[in-house]
Amino acid sequence: MNKTLLFSFIFLFISTLSIAQISFEATASKSEIEFGERVRISFTLSLEGKNMRTSSQSISLPDFEDFEILHRSFSESSQYINGNASKQITQQIILLPTKTGNLKINPASITVDGKTYKTKTLKIKVVGEAPKNNSPRNTNKNPQIQAPNPETFVDFEIDNSNPYFNESIYGELVLYTKNYTLLNRINTIHPPNLKGVTAIPLDSKKKVEQVEKNGDIYIKAVLNEYVIYPIRTGKLEIPAFDVGVIENINFFNQEEVKISSKPTIIKVKELPTNKPNNFSGAVGNFSVNISSDKTKLSTNSSLNVEVEVIGNGNFKLLKTPKLKTSNDLEIYSPKYRDAYQATRSGLKGKIASNTVIVPNYGGNYSITTEPFSYFDPQEKTYKTIKSKEISIHVDGKPKPKPKKIIASKVSKNINSTSDNSNLDSISDSKSEDNNFDLSPFISPEIASNSTNSNWYLYVISTLLIASSIFGFIWYKKREKSINEESDSETSNYVTTAEIKKNKTEEKQAEIVIPTYNFNSDIDELNRLSVNNESKEYFSLLEKTLNKIANTTNSFDSLGELKQKMNQKYGESDAEYWNELIAKCQTEKYAPITDNSVNLIDFHSKIKEKLTTWI
Repeated sequence: MNKTLLFSFIFLFISTLSIAQISFEATASKSEIEFGERVRISFTLSLEGKNMRTSSQSISLPDFEDFEILHRSFSESSQYINGNASKQITQQIILLPTKTGNLKINPASITVDGKTYKTKTLKIKVVGEAPKNNSPRNTNKNPQIQAPNPETFVDFEIDNSNPYFNESIYGELVLYTKNYTLLNRINTIHPPNLKGVTAIPLDSKKKVEQVEKNGDIYIKAVLNEYVIYPIRTGKLEIPAFDVGVIENINFFNQEEVKISSKPTIIKVKELPTNKPNNFSGAVGNFSVNISSDKTKLSTNSSLNVEVEVIGNGNFKLLKTPKLKTSNDLEIYSPKYRDAYQATRSGLKGKIASNTVIVPNYGGNYSITTEPFSYFDPQEKTYKTIKSKEISIHVDGKPKPKPKKIIASKVSKNINSTSDNSNLDSISDSKSEDNNFDLSPFISPEIASNSTNSNWYLYVISTLLIASSIFGFIWYKKREKSINEESDSETSNYVTTAEIKKNKTEEKQAEIVIPTYNFNSDIDELNRLSVNNESKEYFSLLEKTLNKIANTTNSFDSLGELKQKMNQKYGESDAEYWNELIAKCQTEKYAPITDNSVNLIDFHSKIKEKLTTWI
């Protein structure tokens, strides 16, 4: 009997050892908190024995009244020591109280092998004053989509919150977390819609380091870097950035949860008022360079002049300064290019313009740029710079001097003197001024002042009358000879009488339309297009277009020729004619020939229009 009882006791003891030992507890990180402070509740299930099939999903959580769920996480760990297995399942809930007072958290429960285990009721004292009409941000007490851990947050950090207008700011989007695995679950980054600023992302890799933040240790990950230019003054707001993080809903499903940064406020200062006249908004630090591909050339050939603005600033709002040179150089529209990149200190690099210049006359010329002004935010002052001056020499015929126009001052009153020899010495020179004395018309009062004994006054009066008659006859003969005199090629002088006469004759003369052999031009254009002789083709086409527009012998400008085309053929044809002229000039003087232009196709398109014009 005693042996039977002993064996039964041993059997029960061994059976008890084989059955899993289970404990289920609930703990709170704090028993008393301030209103608005978070509290962490941990539910821990410990198993020892053979039954290890229970998971964290088997835990039934209570209804967290008077609390808002901010975050829920799961963890499991297993151990095997000397053949004995153990397992620990933990579920953590981050709660935020919605009111003050003595609050309680009801027990959680779990069932293992048909037996239900429950935790103790927890009591949390919330002190402080709750705001009126306070309502929880999440009314779902047991949400399926969990928000990220409150120990994880996003900041948008800038290096200057009080910049000048158009001054660069460095900003970085930073994720702070205590959970290193969260970095591998970042899914998307959503920048906000920006107003009043221009944000340019930097091409950089993600940087991770451990830092101290708000008196605690965090893992800091720089997700994105930006260079920012404020383009408005005053108080500006950079809205929140959203970062999408993958969170587990249950064992099989995942969802993306957004973590948002706080809005960033910057106060943008206006630039000083003493702006230079040529200031166009450039802020930073710059220099201007100028260069040309030639220093010697001949007339009607081209050179390329490049202007560069180099430095650090918002190149997206900049233009190179204009060229400053002689009017005898024909300047075409520039072509622009840029080469800059975003850095932490702003956009660094350069912008450049390439301009084709064609000299019309021989001689020595200098080329420079107009002054370029910018604001230096470091020195807080405006600066004006100018490029160096480049010199070019052009071989060819110099610009002719303008013809001199001298008006003959011919008076109807012929100068006379008491010296009879002067009557025979009237000059025939074309450039001599004939200024005559009005003494023949002296009033009687003045004449009466002379003594009666001066008998020779009567002789002088007679000579004056005779000289007046002689001068009148000479003037008529001289005017006739001027009108009959033909223009000499070597003469640089014309008279006012000739100018008036020519203007009168031009108004009364009929317009003489010159005759051109357009058919030969069309045939030659056909030949040049077939042979792909681009330069010769567009040179001849330009001459032909000028012939079509210039139906008189006058020397008209390009604008006047376009106006004539408008009068003759209408506005549409005039615009098309102007486009063809521009195309000819571009193809003649462009530094790089556009090989994509097929002369045969191009000529076939314009041939019909040329035929209608001629």
